Amino acid sequence: MSTQPAHQHVPYRNRKERQWRTASGLKSTISVLNVALIATLVFSSWSVFQLQPWNDVATRDAAANSVTQWSDVNPYGVNTFLSGEVESWKRDRTMAMVAEAGIGWIRQGFAWSEIEPENDVYWDAKYQQDAWAKFDEIVALAERYGVRIIARLDHTPDWARPPGSDPGTPPTDPNDFGDFVHAFVSRYQGRVNFIQVWNEPNLAREWGGVIDPAGYATLLATAAERAREANPNIVILSAPMAMTTENSGRAQDELGYWQALYDHGVSESFDIMSANAYGLADHYAAEPSASVLNVRRVELLRELAVRNGDGHKSIWFNEFGWNAAPAEFPLEQLTWSRVDEELQAEWTAGGVEYAQQTWDWFGMASIWYFRQVGNIAPDRADYYFRMVDLEFTPRDVYRSVQASSSRMQVAGVGHFGELETPISPYGRWAIIKNTGASNGRYMLGESGSSVAVRFTGSALDLRLVDSGSNGTFSVTIFDGATMDGEGSQPRVFSIEPGQDSVRVTSTALPHPASAAPQTRTALITVDDGSQLAIDGVSVYYEPSYRNLLAGTAVAAATLVALIWLRRQLAR
Repeated sequence: MSTQPAHQHVPYRNRKERQWRTASGLKSTISVLNVALIATLVFSSWSVFQLQPWNDVATRDAAANSVTQWSDVNPYGVNTFLSGEVESWKRDRTMAMVAEAGIGWIRQGFAWSEIEPENDVYWDAKYQQDAWAKFDEIVALAERYGVRIIARLDHTPDWARPPGSDPGTPPTDPNDFGDFVHAFVSRYQGRVNFIQVWNEPNLAREWGGVIDPAGYATLLATAAERAREANPNIVILSAPMAMTTENSGRAQDELGYWQALYDHGVSESFDIMSANAYGLADHYAAEPSASVLNVRRVELLRELAVRNGDGHKSIWFNEFGWNAAPAEFPLEQLTWSRVDEELQAEWTAGGVEYAQQTWDWFGMASIWYFRQVGNIAPDRADYYFRMVDLEFTPRDVYRSVQASSSRMQVAGVGHFGELETPISPYGRWAIIKNTGASNGRYMLGESGSSVAVRFTGSALDLRLVDSGSNGTFSVTIFDGATMDGEGSQPRVFSIEPGQDSVRVTSTALPHPASAAPQTRTALITVDDGSQLAIDGVSVYYEPSYRNLLAGTAVAAATLVALIWLRRQLAR
């Protein structure tokens, strides 16, 4: 009688155990794949949300000649008193805060009486130095911080006006002022591209005690002729007229004064019309009237300019804002009326945005004022225009302007001119008038100069003008709207004859993998021995579906695997 080994039934048990283990493994794998599928679907959904294909990407039309010249510029400027600062660090700190707020312009006085205290003598006897020295420093500071200058030229020196008169008196001989303007424009050619000729001549105290539109028309024509001799590309702003309804020996309303100027043929003597636009106690959108002083009063000035054939010229506000003197201030001292600081902040930024969105003839607004130098006491109402205190403490109005400007800082998809907010110039950039360029001008940079372009998109084209210049320029890309941190390795581009654009960055360059447009900053630097003629930039956006496609592929593969595993489990 044979006997069976004790382990005869083990293979049967092993087979069952293997089947159980296989089924258990398949179930575990299916569970893992289910989790993976859910994760992949979540990732793909997130990618779709990032792409937002249901939304159109905001675009701007291609650049074309504007209805009005010089209107496509950074709309924020401030009035500064840097020449009154004794300490250089205060000038530096002021300019740094201007730039940090996204303000693109300073309107700064270059007093004839300080620069040429004696006929053809440019020497500061008080400080025993070149009278140009501190003004050279101001110009260099503006170039370093990416801020453009509007140079206000006025204040007659003793030798050029009648004895006993004050600096607001016009020169006895307009040609003396013309010589000064020629010297100024020659010295800062390609560095200071915008000049304002005189200030508020419709007030007798600003014109030797009389109202004389013919006299100002002559002075402006003389200054324009000499300025253009020195630099045919100089941009000339008229004097802004004081806002007033008075017509007397002390003042003439600005509308009547401007009509008198046009009657004297002043149109050819300036490129941009300047205006003052104080709000007093009115909201910036309050209705205009010839008998009311408020911001929209400039609409009446615009209508006058159009009637006189100057509809192609923009209007820049060389003094703009609201006074925030304390409520207890004596009424007779409130020349500009008053609002509280909260309204000052809200209406200043809101007023600039309103002007930019409403008037195609508006250029920019120089807020009165940024910071004084200690010569205005708190018992004066004009103390309370300041954006920044003497100790460099920003007021509410500074912060509101900074917030407003930040919303304009980044170029979206579309075309932007070289003077617009997303483009900051550093170094020496000359404005060149050229009918072949968009909006009739471009900017020409020298060796070592640079521009920072903040943009959101997948590609950036630099628009060029064939100026006869050649050489190379370098491009460094930074993530975000600042140049903090380490940028990309610089790429060098050649400037080719006849080239009208060059793509300086695209999706081929390192950038975050998500498909939504990313904000980046391109620093474009003119290389040694080169010049670069920039006519603006164009931003493009082509979404990358890399993440979405990858997620979809993984989800599909996971789903196929799950179906196969479930069939195996069902056997």
